[in-house]
Amino acid sequence: MAHHYVCPIPRGLARNASSFTSLNVGNDWYPNGGKEAAGDVGELIAKHRYLKTLVFDDIYLAAREDMEELLRGVAKNRSVKELMFSACNGFWGSVVEILTPFLEENTELTKLAIGDCHSMKHDELRALASVLQKCTNSSLREIVLFRQRINDDLSAELIASFSSLPQLTKLDLSENGVGIKGCEALASLLRNPASQLQEIKLGSNRGSNHIDDKGATVLAESLVGNTTLTSLDFGGDDVLKNLMAKETNTQEEISAIEQLEKRQAKKPRSN
Repeated sequence: MAHHYVCPIPRGLARNASSFTSLNVGNDWYPNGGKEAAGDVGELIAKHRYLKTLVFDDIYLAAREDMEELLRGVAKNRSVKELMFSACNGFWGSVVEILTPFLEENTELTKLAIGDCHSMKHDELRALASVLQKCTNSSLREIVLFRQRINDDLSAELIASFSSLPQLTKLDLSENGVGIKGCEALASLLRNPASQLQEIKLGSNRGSNHIDDKGATVLAESLVGNTTLTSLDFGGDDVLKNLMAKETNTQEEISAIEQLEKRQAKKPRSN
C-alpha cells in the first residue's frame, strides 16, 4: 500500500480554523511532503471560510507541480480579501490560469499584490490583466505590481486594461520602467469621470524610459478637473515640485497640482 504523507501543519490549522484570518506561506514554512502535502494545504485554504489575508512570501525551493497543487485549493476559496505574492519565483507559468476561478468568482477580493516575482513573464502579466478585465462585478480596489520589470509598453497595456475596473482606488507600479506611454495611459484613466483612483505610486521608475518632466507634464494635465486623486507618489523624486517650477505650466495645471498637494497633505500617512 502506498504511503500517504500527511502534513501536520494543515491538520493543526484545520482544528483551529476559526481562530485565524491570515496565513503566510513562506519558504521556511513550506511542507516537506511534496505534492500530497501541498494538496493538503491547498484543501485547507479551499475550505477556510474565515481566511481574509493570504500571503506567499519568498518561495523559491518549491517544485512547480507542488505549488500548482496548492494553488488549485486557493482557486476554490471565496473568503480571501487580500492575496499577495512577494519574491516568489520558479513556479509561475500556469498560475494565472489556475487562479482564474478565484479572480473571477471571489467577490470578496479587495487587494491583489505581486512584487519581486521576476520569473513571472510579461505574457503572464497580460493574461492576468485580461482576466481582471472580465471581473466587472469585482470588489477589487487595490492592485500592486511592484518591481516586476514592467517596461513602458507593457505598463501602458496594463493600465489601459484597468479602465474596466472603475472601482479601483489604489495602483502601485513602483520600481518598474514606466515612461511616457505609461503616463499617457494613466492620464487617460484619470480623465475618465468614472475613475475612483485615489492613490498612485510610481516611485523609482528607471531605465531608458522613465518618468521625466515630459511624463510628469502629461500627468499634470490630466489632473485638471480631477477631484478624486489624493496621492500621486513618485517616491523620493520631487517630480511634482520640479513641475511646478516650469514656466510652460498653464494656470489650470498649476491650480490642479496645488489642489492635489493640499489633498495629499490632508491624507493620513499609511504604509
